[in-house]
Amino acid sequence: WVQGGVNRLVWCTDGDFNVGVTSEAELAQWVTAEAARGVTLAVIGFGRGRQVDARLESLAALGRGRGAYANTPGEAEAQMVAASAVATPALRDVRVELACDPTRVAGWRLVGAGDLFLPPEAAAAASWEVGALRAGEARVGLFELVPRDGGRAGEIGVRWDRAAENSAERTGRRITVRDAGATFAEASPGLKFSAAVAGLGLALRDRPPVAEKLRDVVRWAESAALTRSAGGARGDAMQDEFVALAREAQALAEAEAK
Repeated sequence: WVQGGVNRLVWCTDGDFNVGVTSEAELAQWVTAEAARGVTLAVIGFGRGRQVDARLESLAALGRGRGAYANTPGEAEAQMVAASAVATPALRDVRVELACDPTRVAGWRLVGAGDLFLPPEAAAAASWEVGALRAGEARVGLFELVPRDGGRAGEIGVRWDRAAENSAERTGRRITVRDAGATFAEASPGLKFSAAVAGLGLALRDRPPVAEKLRDVVRWAESAALTRSAGGARGDAMQDEFVALAREAQALAEAEAK
């Protein structure tokens, strides 16, 4: 630990917790104590099992860092070489808050956080805890709103602390959410691709997966046509890898349905 320096712990694990401190409660206590003295934590899980994700994410959040998962050599390289999980965070305690106009919105949900739509009044008490972000990093969250009418639906607020500052004053920004009446076909390539990634995760929760939903996911991903200069060669490879994965999932679902 370096006084006044950048202190970052990178934990690579298969999630079994069978060496050293094995109690989740003790690990959480230790991580919290280290975070209080300025040591942030990045957790990278390895292996194909997904049952440990929630535990790793929880520990990373306690450590004012973030969690990531690597199932392939390419993902491991992206996390370690590109430093998406281990770089020094520029912002910490990032939180996204939604405020809905009940006269314009009948219900809302954060995609992936639950299937039920919540009443607009519940948005004020809910938030999406993003955690820490490094310089140049982006995180995508999809809020789904059920409109009553067009026009101004509410606001999205983003609040954060700068990692390099010790001030307790939080910084924030608010963005107006409007229903412009546009169709999904008119959405930006980035939104289409994000919807495809979220859609694949939601479709695979069905048992068995519904091939029709997966066909939509593949179509959205293929039509996204993300700007090649935005993510460079690595971004292109990740997009192509996702499309191939979605096609494979669709083919397996169609074969299972026969």
